[in-house]
Amino acid sequence: SLNVWEKTELAIAHQRQHEPDQPAPVRRPSRLSAKQKEARAARELKKAEEAEAAQALTEIEEHFSGPRTDEPPSILDVTVAKPRNVTGSASWDATRARNAWHVSADLTDQYSPVLFAHVDKGFREREAALRDINDELREQGQVPSQPLIFVMDEIPIFLRRGKGAASRVAWTIHAVGEVIIRQPQGPSGPLLRENRLRLARALPGPASASSWLLVQDEIGVVPDIVIADQGQALATSLSGVYTNAGTKFVPSLFHFTQAMALMFYETHGFSIKSGNRKIPHPDLSKHLAKLSRDELVLMGPVGWGQWWDDLESITTSIGAPLAPVTYRRDIYEQVVAQALPLLAAQPVIPASNSGIEHRIRSMLKPVLRGRKQRYRNLTRTNALLDLVVCAATTPVTTRNPTPRQAAQHPCSGRTVLNPLALDSKHGQACQTRRQRPLSHIEVHPP
Repeated sequence: SLNVWEKTELAIAHQRQHEPDQPAPVRRPSRLSAKQKEARAARELKKAEEAEAAQALTEIEEHFSGPRTDEPPSILDVTVAKPRNVTGSASWDATRARNAWHVSADLTDQYSPVLFAHVDKGFREREAALRDINDELREQGQVPSQPLIFVMDEIPIFLRRGKGAASRVAWTIHAVGEVIIRQPQGPSGPLLRENRLRLARALPGPASASSWLLVQDEIGVVPDIVIADQGQALATSLSGVYTNAGTKFVPSLFHFTQAMALMFYETHGFSIKSGNRKIPHPDLSKHLAKLSRDELVLMGPVGWGQWWDDLESITTSIGAPLAPVTYRRDIYEQVVAQALPLLAAQPVIPASNSGIEHRIRSMLKPVLRGRKQRYRNLTRTNALLDLVVCAATTPVTTRNPTPRQAAQHPCSGRTVLNPLALDSKHGQACQTRRQRPLSHIEVHPP
């Protein structure tokens, strides 16, 4: 008289009663390290959060896109799961997150040419006027007190084709800065110096003389002084373009000391063991530490040659090979000696390209960090770099700031998006423009 379900339950109970107890399965120990376990747990948690957020969005969309009725649904009939503790990209579904960059790309393509054309026009007008003044002074046999100075450097972008593959230079940023010499505010004050990012261009492959020629041609003006390192590509382009125009070249003292310190550290015979680490020989480090702008000017060309003679003597005394020192002496001795009279005559001229190095670290590196491998369109990348130049040059303002923003900003009523404009150096410039009303988004000329 038992039904099918009761017979099935009796059969299962009889089978469990007469079968011996099965031992618990033995779990094999995991071969993952603690760091790999943490990474796997983080991935699983992220997947769970994304799935929960996507499910919540799906339920919300189904709820609001369903058929409407005259009678509103009861709160008991509809249960909507809301995402909890979901921040950042997890608040979007996967499709929207992958396509969000299109909005930024479209805005860059649309607004960058307009904004940069306005800023570049101000650059060219000021440089052309300064070029005419300096040429007239040179014809009269005078030294320009405000020379046109460009500082040049390059940033190679290394990428890998695949896992385990060697890195290669996919593209290179050619950065050009300008050192602006301003007259003193008082009758007897010193000349003022300002560093400004002038141009940044992304070109494919490693830097070459041809790529630097393209950048120098785009600037469109012959400078009085160029400050740069002794990179082969840049040095070749400078010698081919600016030599006959009377442009003076100042090698970067910062890059020279860095190159020498790296040689002392990496080349066998120039370093010693200090505990568990390797350091350059103390005599070499002490001799290199003598170099500074003031010391170079006091040395003069004769003292500069003596510095190299002393370095070779120290190298021989510690038993290090002399060939690396001779190689670098052939590169740097003559070009630095030619620049020493210029540095002595005009103390306001810097002896290194630290100004453009600071601009690269503070403005260009944040744009590249974490996303440089995704920049495949060089035209759009250059448009983005133009926006960086605009932000570094002019304060971009917005209309209708909130009361909190207006109270926090020193210009009282204008919100400056450029963080450089919040610096105390720009406070006076902002104060003079306080009374100008904003009827639209505007960019102030340089």
